[in-house]
Amino acid sequence: MIVDQLSNSHRYLSIHQGFAEAFEFLRNFNSDNFEYRRLPVNGTALMAIIEESGGRGHGGSRLEAHRNYIDIQFAVTGRDEIGWSPHSECRSVTQPYSQEQDVEFYSDTPSLWIPVPAGTFAIFFPEDAHAPLSGSELIRKIIMKVSLN
Repeated sequence: MIVDQLSNSHRYLSIHQGFAEAFEFLRNFNSDNFEYRRLPVNGTALMAIIEESGGRGHGGSRLEAHRNYIDIQFAVTGRDEIGWSPHSECRSVTQPYSQEQDVEFYSDTPSLWIPVPAGTFAIFFPEDAHAPLSGSELIRKIIMKVSLN
């Protein structure tokens, strides 16, 4: 897991070949049209999910984990709060892994809560279970789905 401001994204480009294009998309996104949608940025190798949602609070969000994609969750406005736990420590499966959606869900309590204010991103790798939208306010965010393949 990595948490930083978008202005520092250049430090992480060498981690994955898709990060340069993902961060470029985030820097150039026109936030005037902020309706929920999924956008293919580079086929299935890089996708963007645009969403606006109220926070669910700590008790209303579930830990999720992915196997084929890295999430870069970027707060455009508002303040997200994301729960985190090592995926290896998650035991209580509430929704088994779906290959089609590349997600599984758990009812385990996150080990820690991470504030992600506007202008900040959090990167979650397959070993990072995460519970997004755990804050209490309206948030506009972009989730970049970066394929591991």
